[in-house]
Amino acid sequence: MDAYIGTILAFGFDFPPIDWAQCQGQTLQVSQNQALFATIGSFYGGNGSTVFQLPNLCGRMPISIGPAQPTYNLPSYAIGNFGGQQTVNLLTSNMPLHNHGTSAVNVSFQASTVPNPTTPASAPSTSNPYLGASGGGTGLATIWSQQLESPVTVKGLGLSGNTDTAGGTAPVSVLNPYLALNFCIAVQGIFPTRQ
Repeated sequence: MDAYIGTILAFGFDFPPIDWAQCQGQTLQVSQNQALFATIGSFYGGNGSTVFQLPNLCGRMPISIGPAQPTYNLPSYAIGNFGGQQTVNLLTSNMPLHNHGTSAVNVSFQASTVPNPTTPASAPSTSNPYLGASGGGTGLATIWSQQLESPVTVKGLGLSGNTDTAGGTAPVSVLNPYLALNFCIAVQGIFPTRQ
């Protein structure tokens, strides 16, 4: 198969055909691969004088090079640039504004009058504004008195609580659905000439 040196193609088998090499970031000697080095240079790594590297597409998605596209809010990519990551940790600043339900609420209040436990009663009354009987009473007091629907006047009310702890520290995958293919680069072939 005649191809331009430096051409990258995907193959459906798991080995490189003759005159091709897999795109796995291998380091090659400039002296033994002068035509390929003249084509791709050190875009993908190497010192540019004695060694250079092949593109590494292991776990990466190829994108096109080109200038920034402000209309679409896209950055500029030069040949050989790489970036991105397969997982990210979400931070509070990344999450949308939201609320959590409260897991515990502590309520405190203070009555306007203090019951007098030294005067036992068998039923709540204005002088004994507490429920049930105590002390030497008959024990027959009802828990709620119809004539005394609000036996205690609330003077102050305070609420305190905390929210449920949510989430964990596991990173979130941002990997697109994928199909693994064998990307190979032509290391021998037709030398490409500029138009």
